[in-house]
Amino acid sequence: MASKRINRELKVLCEEYGEENIIVDDITTDTGRYIELKKKITINKNKSIIVSCSDYPFKAPTLLINNKEYYEFFKTKSKRILKLLHENGNVGCMCCSSILCNWTPTYTFKSILKEIENFNNIKRQIKYKIFMDEFYKSSKYPKFVMTYILEFL
Repeated sequence: MASKRINRELKVLCEEYGEENIIVDDITTDTGRYIELKKKITINKNKSIIVSCSDYPFKAPTLLINNKEYYEFFKTKSKRILKLLHENGNVGCMCCSSILCNWTPTYTFKSILKEIENFNNIKRQIKYKIFMDEFYKSSKYPKFVMTYILEFL
């Protein structure tokens, strides 16, 4: 059952991102008691989804971005960034509100990739906001000018 679903989801990814941008590798691990089969799906050379064929979709896949755990990609300890996350994205913590932390079998590889896009957009807006705040502090422009610039970005 899992392999059917994985193949169906791979087909959707190939349609969305182009077959040439999807690489699938089989990973076999001998634990001593049994042999575990996993699939490593690489998208656009920098995002890898590692799926245990026996547990998926009931257990969340492992996600790597640039060979780092997904959670590391979004983790921050800055109170300023956390405050802006809450204001701009209505998110308290990106890694805690991730679908991988709140996994259900209804999620797919595509929903994971859409979440990454969404989180990247939120991060970009926060960077712009921080830049504009710092620029405003060091310039003589009125606040409304900064607001217009930020809205444009």
